[in-house]
Amino acid sequence: MVYYYIIKQTQFLRKHIFHTILFFSCVLSLKGQTTLIKNLTPGYNQDSSFYDVAKINDNEFWIGGEFGILYKTDTLGNLESILKDKIEASILKIQHFENQVFIATDKSQIIRYDILSGHLLVKSFKQLENKCIYDLIVRQDGSLMICGGRTAISKSKFKVPRGFIATLDRGLDNFEFSWTCYRKFVWSLLELANGDVIASCYDGLTSTIILSDTPKAWKKKERIFGLVHELYKVDNEVWYSGTQTFNVTKNGVYGKVFDNKGPLHIFKEGSVWALTIINGTLIGVTQTGEIFEVNERTGLPELSLFKSDQSIYDCEQIGKNKMIIVGHGKSAYLVDTTRMDQI
Repeated sequence: MVYYYIIKQTQFLRKHIFHTILFFSCVLSLKGQTTLIKNLTPGYNQDSSFYDVAKINDNEFWIGGEFGILYKTDTLGNLESILKDKIEASILKIQHFENQVFIATDKSQIIRYDILSGHLLVKSFKQLENKCIYDLIVRQDGSLMICGGRTAISKSKFKVPRGFIATLDRGLDNFEFSWTCYRKFVWSLLELANGDVIASCYDGLTSTIILSDTPKAWKKKERIFGLVHELYKVDNEVWYSGTQTFNVTKNGVYGKVFDNKGPLHIFKEGSVWALTIINGTLIGVTQTGEIFEVNERTGLPELSLFKSDQSIYDCEQIGKNKMIIVGHGKSAYLVDTTRMDQI
């Protein structure tokens, strides 16, 4: 059975809803709207976590995570396990391109799934022994770029990072390092509209944003205090989210890259793991389960926030008024902010 929770935003609910509805574990409310929350995983085994959500087509989204768990869902929230027992590593990133899906794991593997034939190719890279592939992008020319570092770093352990950026083709051949640094872990990649790529590298204190306009030519562009966990395109701007220190349970940060103003906000609810746009509003999710709106004018978080009892690791827009939120304990929710008179 799937449970629906309809929440009307009022000042009273802002203060009391999390304490009065004890059986609900993830609530989000947008100003002036009625929000529908659909729990996609009631009664599921809670031993593992979801890490990433990716769009496959307009009505199909894949959710991957710990121990190789992989599900697909549609815009109505119908959830189905796929490729069960075929992936023997934690899924860190999913990317779709044409008729192929690429999956990056914590065991130096890339998995390619052919949507038309159902063929699954799993390839490990000796060059990445004891390393994880933390991010993967498919570039405009169809080539792949990956990044990461020592697997232990991705699990919040203190080791020499040995970060890297590498390129390869969609056949998972022609692997070549583009950038390496033993002192920094590379957390995120983002291709800009002009074909340049930026990456965030963390040395334990500050993140360096580096930019490449040609293979193997990386330039330092900006330093940001803290760990920049992910980079995003928001309209014509580049935003980032992360944490002030390597301790993800403490202060989170988010802001704009290249604006020279530092973090817009030090958020005291743990790492800001992800950002997305829903109904024209920028939304952030955090380590402590806080889900917040970013004020369009000031860039600061709104106070109309509610808190999940689980860490939230990713969020993905699946329609103008809809998003999927996933996180710890295999928690997954569909959030619909459509006004009730339009449902």
